[in-house]
Amino acid sequence: MRLSMQNSIVNMAEFMHASAEEQEESLHDEELESAPAALDDSLPKVEDPLQEINLSTEDDPRPTFISALLEEPLKGEIVALLHDFRDCFA
Repeated sequence: MRLSMQNSIVNMAEFMHASAEEQEESLHDEELESAPAALDDSLPKVEDPLQEINLSTEDDPRPTFISALLEEPLKGEIVALLHDFRDCFA
């Protein structure tokens, strides 16, 4: 019984080693593309007209912007959410 268990452990180790070698070979066979020398950090151009929302007082403004194309009641819900979490958004 003990010899049978050792054989199954050895077979499992050989299988795992063979599988790892196959995966490594397949990685070498794939063509990899190089990353660009510099990332494009430019901001995307916004197509929608924006509406400025002040999330604080006129003395201490905290402006943020939402799409002017939003329709009620969604617009009201978003403005309320922005006011509730103004420390996160402004």
